[in-house]
Amino acid sequence: MAARFQPGFIWLIPACVLLNFFFEVFITLLRLSRNVNRFAAISTLKVVLEIGIAVLLVKLFSESWYSRALGYFISGIIVAFFFFHYVIKQKYLTTVISASIIKKELLFGMAGLLLQTSIFFNSTSDKFFVMAWFGKDQVGLYSVAATFAAVQYIISSSLIQYLQPVLFKKYAENAGWKELRSIYFKFILAMVCVWALVVIGSYIAYNFFLKESYVNSIHYFFLLSIASLIWPITNMFLQPIIFLKRKKTIAYISIATILISSSINFVACKYFDVVLLAIGQIVINILVLAITLFFNKKHGDFR
Repeated sequence: MAARFQPGFIWLIPACVLLNFFFEVFITLLRLSRNVNRFAAISTLKVVLEIGIAVLLVKLFSESWYSRALGYFISGIIVAFFFFHYVIKQKYLTTVISASIIKKELLFGMAGLLLQTSIFFNSTSDKFFVMAWFGKDQVGLYSVAATFAAVQYIISSSLIQYLQPVLFKKYAENAGWKELRSIYFKFILAMVCVWALVVIGSYIAYNFFLKESYVNSIHYFFLLSIASLIWPITNMFLQPIIFLKRKKTIAYISIATILISSSINFVACKYFDVVLLAIGQIVINILVLAITLFFNKKHGDFR
């Protein structure tokens, strides 16, 4: 099937990046205020809405990849409503704007926005490529697999947000690898356990709740779930780079992520098949992890 431009790129990427920004700020505020119950409630709500809406749309309307995108978008809208209600109630919004603060934070903010864009691109662009190169049936099968695999990504993001104060305190104290090793190993172990639970839960869903046609494509899910397991590890090693506000490094990693992701996705779709595209997601995440570790070593983040 000939490639075609997907109009969804025009509004979905900026809209979802903005909504994800609201979500990140929201849970950061909740975390800093030590509001554990609300933090857990909002994080859980985001997961349930995002995955629930996507699965429901796939099952009822067969909306292919847009089911996943709409799940992300609608859940983001709902969480954004709670976010603005919270910041208004807490009187966090202000009409006093400091030009010096804006100038100081704008450069880092641009780097952060580029990073968020690369993360969103890495986690979603393969679905656009599937829509452009393969038939409707493959799009539906792949989107369901990607939806279940995304559970790992969502849970890991919430956990990292909760761990950030601990990590940032350690970084501020110039803690070395010996002091950080336990946190990182426990996080990786937790992610492996989450991965196992996601695999078990998804296997049950495939065999007992979805149509028989989806069961034959469960191998897409297994491959994508491995990619979703690698990304949280990368995200953990990104934390010292983010804490120290290394704008150039963040930009390099972000641009590399976008280029690697688009290149591998294009080659897999043009010359191979959906299975190779799913395998490509593993390769992409391994390469991004390697690049991140390279910069960690270059800057001496884990002495």
